[in-house]
Amino acid sequence: MADTTLLCANNTDCAEYNPATKLSAATWDAPICADCLRAAERDVPKLLWDYIDLEQELPTSMSQAMDTQPGGKAEPPIPLRASIEALQAEIAHTLTTWETELRAFCHLTDVRELRRHGAAVQRALLTIQPRLRELARIPATAVYPTGCEDEPADVCGWEAIAHLRHLHRLARAALGRTRRVLWVPGHCGQCKTQPVPGVDGPLFRQEPADPTPEMRRRTRERHHSDGPVELDDDPAVHCDKCQAVRSWADYDYYMQHLAWADEIGEPAEAAA
Repeated sequence: MADTTLLCANNTDCAEYNPATKLSAATWDAPICADCLRAAERDVPKLLWDYIDLEQELPTSMSQAMDTQPGGKAEPPIPLRASIEALQAEIAHTLTTWETELRAFCHLTDVRELRRHGAAVQRALLTIQPRLRELARIPATAVYPTGCEDEPADVCGWEAIAHLRHLHRLARAALGRTRRVLWVPGHCGQCKTQPVPGVDGPLFRQEPADPTPEMRRRTRERHHSDGPVELDDDPAVHCDKCQAVRSWADYDYYMQHLAWADEIGEPAEAAA
């Protein structure tokens, strides 16, 4: 049995997760693998710009001079874009919480609390960004995970990194910058989930985004080259039930040559 203590703690979310073996990438000097750390180094610094961009989505305060219905009992204000404010607050809370934990873990000097959230976010990222490997090593620590209203919970440093990356994805979604998900026909070869008429799934693919290690490796294998090559932009096909991943080339070959055999009950080997 594989020693799970030497595998990336991100498990199925690992950048190098192998759906065939159901194992994440090996790692020796940190709880998460080098590719997951590189992904965090790409995503976490963007939280500052996410915070700034989210601020632009909030409505400007209206002065009383603009009140077109003076007099009478005022109605309670209706919260506008409350989800944006909540996301901003969670970004600020999570970053400043783990800045404090990281400073203690790395024996850095304490700093005074900043009242302005934007300045606190910027300073926290200046502390965290160059020390993500050290943050990943922080053992389980009692924190308020998403805000002061939470119950204290034990959270590891690598889980904090996963949470920060998740906040970046939430911010992108709130700002309308996510990639389109395209449902594709067919059933999953791993869990055998069949499509249901009128219901999306189980197979989907996403528009290409930043080049992933898997995309780089697939391109180099196709071109038989260790040097820089133009990256393939055919994203893999995923199963939304079991998270299995199939390359687009394999999926396309199956749909073109083997799918008809499954429909009439013939073995795929015979059809091939």
